[in-house]
Amino acid sequence: MSLNYPQRSEDDPSCKLAYRPDLDGMRAVAVLAVLLFHAFPEFLPGGFLGVDVFFVLSGFLISSLLFRQIEHGGICFAEFYRRRVRRLFPSLLVVLTSTLCAGWILLLADELKPLGKHIAGGASFVINLLFLEESNYFDHASETKPLLHLWSLSIEEQFYILWPLLLWLCNRILLHLGWVSATVMVLSFGTNLLLGKSDGAFYLPQARFWELLIGALLAHRLRYAKPAAVAGLWQGWMGLLGLLLVLGGFFGCAREHAGLWALLPTLGTALMIAAGPGAWIHRTVLAHPAMVFLGLISYPLYLWHWPLLSFAHILSVDPVAGWVKVSLLLASLILAWITYRQVEIPLRFSSSPRVIFWLVSGMLWIGSLGALMYFGNGFESIAIHNKERIEYRKYFDYTLPDQPYIEREKIGDKYRFDCDFYDKTKKRMGAPTNVPRPSIDPSCYSRLPGRKAVLIWGDSYAQQFYFGLRKHLSDQWDVLQIAATSCGPDPSVAQPSTSNYCAHSNWFAMKTIREVKPEVVLLMQVHGDHLRHSRKFTAELRSAGVKRIIFAGLTPRWSRDLHDIVARKLWYNTPQRTFTGLDPRQFVRNRQLLDSLEQAPDIRSFDVFNLLCNQDGCLVFLGEDRKEGLTTWDAGHLTPLASDYIARNGLAALVAEP
Repeated sequence: MSLNYPQRSEDDPSCKLAYRPDLDGMRAVAVLAVLLFHAFPEFLPGGFLGVDVFFVLSGFLISSLLFRQIEHGGICFAEFYRRRVRRLFPSLLVVLTSTLCAGWILLLADELKPLGKHIAGGASFVINLLFLEESNYFDHASETKPLLHLWSLSIEEQFYILWPLLLWLCNRILLHLGWVSATVMVLSFGTNLLLGKSDGAFYLPQARFWELLIGALLAHRLRYAKPAAVAGLWQGWMGLLGLLLVLGGFFGCAREHAGLWALLPTLGTALMIAAGPGAWIHRTVLAHPAMVFLGLISYPLYLWHWPLLSFAHILSVDPVAGWVKVSLLLASLILAWITYRQVEIPLRFSSSPRVIFWLVSGMLWIGSLGALMYFGNGFESIAIHNKERIEYRKYFDYTLPDQPYIEREKIGDKYRFDCDFYDKTKKRMGAPTNVPRPSIDPSCYSRLPGRKAVLIWGDSYAQQFYFGLRKHLSDQWDVLQIAATSCGPDPSVAQPSTSNYCAHSNWFAMKTIREVKPEVVLLMQVHGDHLRHSRKFTAELRSAGVKRIIFAGLTPRWSRDLHDIVARKLWYNTPQRTFTGLDPRQFVRNRQLLDSLEQAPDIRSFDVFNLLCNQDGCLVFLGEDRKEGLTTWDAGHLTPLASDYIARNGLAALVAEP
């Protein structure tokens, strides 16, 4: 995100735009939406679309300036980029440096390494490309990335590099700049639709430029097309409609419905800009001094708020309290005002010719330091924190390329990933990840003659039971499995699918049940949402010939990876059981699931919670070793040792009952 205020101190008319206080008001609306979403996403589920408002505003202002310069003889690239450096670098340098210092004090070395990479990516404006290979923007892991929000700033800077060059070239060969803007916008929007809900659609510049180009096309239209004046009642209605579209996106869009929903805030912002400063909503609301104030500091406010919230998430293993979030937002407001007054304004309007040199040098310095931190493994050799804790976390860190724990314990084999229709090999960078694998291993659904069979059906939280059951059931049993990542069991799917791996997996599970007729079907899902409709499952499975149906109760869920909770909060005198970091919602979900199953007498249930948890909390580790005996290898998936424990203490016996 960047904010391009008119430079009224310049004498050159090609460097001046008429100041519109209502545009600052639009920035205020956008930044408030982003802040509310990051702090209270349940209150404003589409608040992340505030960034899209910034994109349109930036595209409009930058393109207005470029079209003006073209009118006055051509684009002055040196002056254009000097202005960008003065505008973007001061506040960004302060936040990057502060984040690095806070990380050095508060984080462990293995956390400093990715922070160093993100500092280098933020300083070089390519951090959006780095996030393509990491977690999704809406994943839980995103909360622990203090510089995640800089993805939008990188996209804008990439636009600032490419767009002036393209306009200059097209102007030289006498192409119509309006048609150029429209063509590139359509191509970019088509790319966004083509990439669907993948991370590429969110982070790639070619899938995002269309939003800035809406602003560019509007700038060209208002400058050259000379449309009829918009005034009076129609002007007011246009501004109000634009604001309603923007707010509709904020309140109506859920995080998984980004994409086409971005049309609401982008087109709404374009309508608001086109309505002009005279519209009633602009004069009375957007141009209000309080809104203008927030708009003026919106850039440093955007930069400051997320590192503060992110460090709070990192340091607290339990959900961050609402009052803490409000306090951090107020702190970011104060820091933004100080940064704006004491750093941004003095450097931006300084008459010293050496300001650009020092700003660029500072950005190179902080970027290089970040790169050194990354390639130096978080300066592990001089880390101020306990090295044993660092090694403990690294052992379980499944985000590392070598994935030491997953490889050593052969989690893929013990969970039977070869029975999962989710294609884990697909790249997130634009690949349609919902497309199912063409087939799974035949041993997942084939039973041997004369043997009994149990079929495990559900999501990855069903897969975790395979190892224990296979170990503790006799050789007279075949353990079959059709469990797909993030897919709850659903017996109502009537046909296969080539575009939805969940639907295809559920269809294949029912097909297998009808053909193989296993004696037992074991059902499990992370939140138990599908499983509460137990009567529907009973009727379908009974009609398919299943003799016994077992619903596994839910397993404990932690607020973050259990090994991280141990290393950060429970390292000294680690308890065998604890309530620290447990997700309390899982207790409620488990009770609701078991209560619903009690009303279905022909269904058996197994209370995993009661086995793993008691009045002292839930099991952190089994045996004497908190490393080898850890019960989950992430925030909820059972380790093979815990799977063995559950099967040995009742689940295998329940499956094998005559």
